[in-house]
Amino acid sequence: MQGPMKAHARKSVLMALLAALVTTLGGCNEISGMLDAGAGKGKDEPSKASDAPTGAQSAREKLDAYYDREPRTVEQDPNDPIVSCRLSGSTQFMRKNDCVLRGGSAS
Repeated sequence: MQGPMKAHARKSVLMALLAALVTTLGGCNEISGMLDAGAGKGKDEPSKASDAPTGAQSAREKLDAYYDREPRTVEQDPNDPIVSCRLSGSTQFMRKNDCVLRGGSAS
């Protein structure tokens, strides 16, 4: 391959890899929109959301549902003090019960 053809082939391979990565990770609207607009479509063809695979749509719907849900709240024990916890060679500050559950030593 020579000059422009080699660059075009390289760009196509990179776009395909990026599309696979975005599809695997769920992607974001801006990146997937850019990929839909540029990957394998002619300049005159509009990109359509219906071109996306059904599996990617259901994964996106699951992610949206997860982030739209109400956050879980945990009741805090008022008698559980914050301590310095020696854990894996470092000191972290957390509630005493959390320190013990994680295998640390509270002081």
